[in-house]
Parts: sequence; C-alpha cells; structure tokens
Amino acid sequence: MKTAPTVGNEIEHRTYGRGVVVDTRYRDVDLLVRFGYLERWVRRTDVTVRSRYPYEEEGDSRRSVARIRRDRTSFVPSGASTFAEKSILEAFRLGIVPNNAVESWTFGRDNEIQEMVAWLKNQAYGSLVLEGEYGTGKTHLLGFLYAKALEMNYAVCKIGFDPSETPAAFPKRVYRRAIQELRVPTAQGLLRFREALYAAAHSQPSAVMSDHLYFGPILKKAAKGTIRQSDWEALEGAHGQSADGIGLHDHTTSANIYCYLLSGLGHLVVEHLGALGLILLFDEVETASTVSYGYQWSRSLNFFKGLSFIANDHEELLDETVKKTGSTHCGAKSGLVYSGWQRHRYLYSIPSYLKIVFAITPGTFTNRFREWDSEQPVLTLQTMANGPRRQLFDKFVDYYGETFNVHLGWEEREPAFVRLSQRIQDGTTRQFIKAMTEMMDFRRFYPDKPLVSLFRDRISLESGVSAP
Repeated sequence: MKTAPTVGNEIEHRTYGRGVVVDTRYRDVDLLVRFGYLERWVRRTDVTVRSRYPYEEEGDSRRSVARIRRDRTSFVPSGASTFAEKSILEAFRLGIVPNNAVESWTFGRDNEIQEMVAWLKNQAYGSLVLEGEYGTGKTHLLGFLYAKALEMNYAVCKIGFDPSETPAAFPKRVYRRAIQELRVPTAQGLLRFREALYAAAHSQPSAVMSDHLYFGPILKKAAKGTIRQSDWEALEGAHGQSADGIGLHDHTTSANIYCYLLSGLGHLVVEHLGALGLILLFDEVETASTVSYGYQWSRSLNFFKGLSFIANDHEELLDETVKKTGSTHCGAKSGLVYSGWQRHRYLYSIPSYLKIVFAITPGTFTNRFREWDSEQPVLTLQTMANGPRRQLFDKFVDYYGETFNVHLGWEEREPAFVRLSQRIQDGTTRQFIKAMTEMMDFRRFYPDKPLVSLFRDRISLESGVSAP
C-alpha cells in the first residue's frame, strides 16, 4: 500500500525531483512541496514518499511539523549544496530568479532600487505602481523589495493575483492569501500570522486593540489562552464562524471588511510588535481584468481603490456616511462600495502604517491609480541594458559550469552572447534568461557540437529557411 505523504515527509516528484512537503490543501489532494529554492503545488498522486523529515527527532513529530509550517523557506534538503544550486537553475529555466537568491542575481537596476528604497523611507506616499512589460523584471524587483523591507524591519506580504485562485474581485481570497504569506521580523525571528497575534496579545498587560471588530476578540482570547482552532480559521478567512460569531463574507462587495482588517494588521505589527510598517506587494495586478462578468471588473477596481485609499490615509474613510444607491451601498465622500451585511469603515485608524506596491503591465489601468491620486508615484521598468545583461550572462555561465562541470571558454562567450542578444534584441529579460539556460543545456547534453549549430538550427526553425 502506497504511503500517503504528510507535512514533513521527504518526497520524490517525477519532474521536480526530491523535496519536502510544507503544506496541504483540499484534504491532502494537493501538496505544497519545497524543491530547494522553489515551491510548487503538486498532486499527491504524482509523488512518492522517500522518508520522514530528515531532521525530525524521534517522538517529536508535532513540533517538527509546526516548525516546517512556521518557516518553510529555510529548508534545504540533506544532500546539499548541489541540490540547491540545481534548484536555482531550474528557476532560471522558467525565466525567473528564486526569492532566496534575488539580491545576488540583480543587475542593472540601481536607479530603480534607489527609487524603491526612497519610497520605503518616505511616509508621505503609501502606494507605488511598478509598471513594466511582461518579463522586464517586475516580479524580480518585488522579490528584491521583499528582502529589503524585511531588512529594514517592515512586515511583508507578497501576493500574486490569479483569476482562478486569488481574483481581485473577491477580496476575501486576497486577504486569505495575505495572511498565509505574512512575515513579521522580530527579535525572535520571522513570525507568521498566528505567532504574531500571540506575541501582540502578550505585549502589554491591558487588552490589545479591544476596539477592533475582528482582532479585538481574538487577541483577548489569545491573551487568556482560550483561543480555539475555529477562531483562527474564521479570522484567517478559511471557513466557518468563531464562537463569537465572527465570519468573513466572500462577496465581491466586501472590500471594506478586508481593507479594515489589513489596516488593523498594519497597526498591530507597528504598535505591538515594533515593525516599521506593513508592506503589501501585489504582483500580476493586470490579471484583475480577466473576469467572467462585467460587475467583477468594477469590484476589482473598487478593491484596488480602497487599498490605495487606506495606504494613503484618506481621512474620509474613518467616518463617512454610507448610502444605498439602487442595490449597492456606497460611501458618500469616497464613492467606495461597502458590504450590505457589514457596513463598517474601510480604515481602522490613521496612520494605517501600510505601504502597497501594485506591479502591473502598461496599458491596463495605471491611469486609474492616477485618477484616484493625482500624485501617485509610478516607477516604469525598461528592458535590461546590454552592459548589465552581459554581467548576468557571465555570472550565469560560471554558475552553471560550477554546478554541472560544463564550461564555456572565453573565446566562445563573446560570440555566444552576441548571438543571444540578437535573438532577444526586442525581447524581455525573462526571455534572455530562458535562452541562456537553453544554451548551456545544449552544451551540457551535446558537448561535441559547436554552439553555433544551436543558433543555426533555431534561426532555421524560426525563419523557415535554411541557415547559411
């Protein structure tokens, strides 16, 4: 009988190789597995259990599983550096750089980094639009900003929008993802959501945030040690209600509920855990336009507007009148949509301690952010210049060579780089990364063939004519 994998098991996947299970969903049908520096949701039927977690002590499985769930990013399987190095190369094969290596693989973005760090330090601006064509490096820079923000003592969440799993039209699903991705830097290390609330609940003898409609009751229970699993699941937006009747709606009109929660979370990490603020990094924002119905698009825009307003501390969100217009409840001053079930305010308090980055492709709805705030900062990314691209190329070739003992002599590098640059002349950084990975794979698997044959074959296929 095949052993069912659980959190902490070391597994083997037919495509990604060896990894460790760090989370599950859908009653363990899907497994979140850490393959070195990559995390992927995979089907349970596609993996084979190799062993229990290698560092788990006998008789201490619950503690080990809790540790894996708490900080799954720290795991590198036994066996080593070679596995980790290969995992980084697997990320390059997809045209991306893994988060754990983003700082050492950033080239030619000094100006953009300076602007982002200046924005982090400037409390006058709560939101930033990061605009760039697909593949120019928006996700990469978000990863860099993630690491930099933690270094500067900000709590951070990084959320990628997805039309199927994290659609902007349904704020609850975005909030749920934010809670899962929350990391709060403290003297005790990086805390996740539950640990952060426990620490905040015991940060002072008196009740913490007792006036907050959602966090108040939970923090009170955490301080007394009476909190239950159902309480956590209700607050995290998983399902059900707590014993106090706390339940979070999954309606498209409920943006006020989740903006209120996120602004409350910003207050909590600063006032009770000592962070500088809470950074929300939203990637693939343009996917919000991929909807089944027109009203979902307008609800997505409403959610983004609400997020922009709370990050920039719009005072009208504290006490504006909510009026019903037709079937919709709207703020008299802001025009924001409110839930008909729970019409409480968008903003918990001022300052909100929130800073939000929206990464988006041009021509979608950057102008919407400018309509909501005429002074909205927009950082536009251009394709990587030739000089930094060459630095990336040389470092990658050396790294690949050290990992697989496959080398490219200096006499071959210059013509190879020129050929790649010509092929990707109007392309993106992501395409260039994929192309140079393909080039080194070719050298690895066909060591006796000259690299020029790879480019000749590729040119022939793409042009449909014989290459010279």
